[in-house]
Amino acid sequence: MTSIGFYIVKENKPDAANILVCRLAAKAYQKKMTMYIYTDSEHRLQKLDEMLWTFKQGSFIPHARLEAHDDLAPIKLGMIEPDITADMLVNLCDEVPKFFSSFPKMAEIVPVSRKPKGRKRYAFYKDRGYVLKTHPV
Repeated sequence: MTSIGFYIVKENKPDAANILVCRLAAKAYQKKMTMYIYTDSEHRLQKLDEMLWTFKQGSFIPHARLEAHDDLAPIKLGMIEPDITADMLVNLCDEVPKFFSSFPKMAEIVPVSRKPKGRKRYAFYKDRGYVLKTHPV
């Protein structure tokens, strides 16, 4: 069963949630894990693609957009249901991804401004018996 963590981003700065995603990706990469970052916004996809190159001085997290078909990149980003397997899914959408249960771990990123929609997703998972952890950031 998928392990689900809710990351509540309390900081209201424009890139706070994206920086958290980059930190999670860096941690996954250090642990030699694979990750799929799922969003429903082309703008956000481009922003994350750029930030994964530059978010931290001297760091680079190997990544690729899903449609690039780069099988070597441990971190993938996309807006579609993936045809890949990965150790972790990061959900940046307001809806529950239909494919979430095919991942062993999932991180729900919830900016404080979108907390009501995050609560709906939390209730969805809880009603289905998933074990949930909350991480205020």
